[in-house]
Parts: sequence; structure tokens; C-alpha cells
Amino acid sequence: MELDMVKIELSDADALVLFEFLARHDDIDDKLPEGERLTELHIADRSELYSLWQVHGALECTLVEPFSSDYDELVEDARRSVRVRWDGC
Repeated sequence: MELDMVKIELSDADALVLFEFLARHDDIDDKLPEGERLTELHIADRSELYSLWQVHGALECTLVEPFSSDYDELVEDARRSVRVRWDGC
């Protein structure tokens, strides 16, 4: 089945913050018992989780930062950048 594709654009900071969020929740999900897996993100339907996994995979294939030795610092800088843009501080 051929899928229609949608392209989205994110700032570098948004992409890195979103990647870290999805990676962290994917790790949490792997450690939870089977029946509790969907409660962490308040997923209403499994399709939402599958779509988030798709975004996570696309970011993982695109970003180079997750492989950097200073990844934690890069994530903090990206978080700060996003907060400043949205909160103004």
C-alpha cells in the first residue's frame, strides 16, 4: 500500500527536544509491564503511539546530536532555546 506523505518542519532545537522526549518515553515503555505501557503518555489509541514511534525513528535518522559526546549539553541548550522562544525567558 502506498502512503501519502506529510512533511513537517521543526527548528533544530525543537527536533532535538522532541527526539529526547520520545527516546526517554520509549525507554520507559520498554521497562514497564505489558499492561501499563500506554499509561505514561496518556495514549488514547495504539495508533497514536505508533505514529509517535514513526516521528522518533525519522528524527533518529536525521539528527546527528544523539551520537555526540556532549549530547546532554546539546539537549539542555535546545530545551533552553525552545523555552526562551515560547516563554520569553
